Amino acid sequence: MFQFLFESTPGIQTFAIIALFIFFVFFTIALIWAIRTDNAYINHLKYLPFDLDNQDGDKNHDKNEE
Repeated sequence: MFQFLFESTPGIQTFAIIALFIFFVFFTIALIWAIRTDNAYINHLKYLPFDLDNQDGDKNHDKNEE
């Protein structure tokens, strides 16, 4: 059934190439971002879900430092 759909769709090879290209570009950008990101920022993000002292996010960050 699916074979008939794929064979009858004109330009199906183009869709496959575009999908592969988008997949490759997205994960390449994600890998470059992960490598270039500062470790302090990664540690901040790592503990963010468990930060119980600051429930409002960074809105009151300056007030907490004073």
